[in-house]
Amino acid sequence: INLAASQSFDEAKQETLTVIRLQIPALLRTTLTSTNLIESCYSSTRQTIKRVKNWSRGNDQMLRWVALALLDAEQRFNKVKGYRDVPLFIAEAMRHNQK
Repeated sequence: INLAASQSFDEAKQETLTVIRLQIPALLRTTLTSTNLIESCYSSTRQTIKRVKNWSRGNDQMLRWVALALLDAEQRFNKVKGYRDVPLFIAEAMRHNQK
């Protein structure tokens, strides 16, 4: 129906099918199959980093700025929707891993 949608599905096919095969409860499955979490982290980090004026070269200052930006972003993270089902997810993943 839509070439872009088809290409997007092809990129995430294995992960999506794995989450479905593990029979994870719907709310946690929705969270795990979405890219919103990582996109939000990138956006927040980008907002902090764009204010940096001096990227001292030749040392680890760049890594420090990125780490600081990630720590700042972490303060605004919300609970993962469906987080109460994470133990079920872990148990199901371990059960499938033993096969």
